[in-house]
Amino acid sequence: MERLDPSLLPPQIRKLIRLLGTEDAVNLLKTWGGQRRWVPADPTLATPQLRACLSPAALAALCQSEFGGLATDWPKVDKVLRQSIWAAMRADRAAGCTANDLAVRYGYTRRRARTIAPAHAPFSPDLQRDLFD
Repeated sequence: MERLDPSLLPPQIRKLIRLLGTEDAVNLLKTWGGQRRWVPADPTLATPQLRACLSPAALAALCQSEFGGLATDWPKVDKVLRQSIWAAMRADRAAGCTANDLAVRYGYTRRRARTIAPAHAPFSPDLQRDLFD
């Protein structure tokens, strides 16, 4: 979570992160992402599922915010997190990490780490010189 770049996220997720904090916002979206769910205006009326995924302070903040008392369509967070992780992998690769280091750090295979963050810039036909020039 420490490598999450909020600028890559949609506006509703950025708003949740500002309101709840990164950990609680991600936990909420992992639990409710892709669903329409009602948020009570009173934290004591929260479902056990909502209580389990949020800290007490975050639950109170969510219920007292603009989301309290409304049914909201919650966005999925998995693809956004993946893009953020891949951007961090590319930055680490540019800083000198090897494919083995990336595989261990991010939990991918070495081959997948090389695909996501190649050691060199991807092939560009504009850079290829004609052999017969």
